[in-house]
Amino acid sequence: MISSFPTMIGYYDYRLVTLSIPILILGAYPARDLYERASDSRGRAWLIWLVCGATVDGISTWLCGTSGCRLFLVAFSQRKRVLR
Repeated sequence: MISSFPTMIGYYDYRLVTLSIPILILGAYPARDLYERASDSRGRAWLIWLVCGATVDGISTWLCGTSGCRLFLVAFSQRKRVLR
């Protein structure tokens, strides 16, 4: 069956993909360290370390998704329409 939807053709810039791997690693280790500190602490300090670890982990995950979306390059032309 042939699809009637247009297909988007694009490519990845492999230099930037290679650069994103160290960024992910550098984001994962501080989050792991903060989670270890949270497991060693008690009371209110536990909650603070846990929130900090979750924040660092969330930022690194968001950065990974954002960089992944920007690494996929699509070549297409845009036409400007003038509304009258």
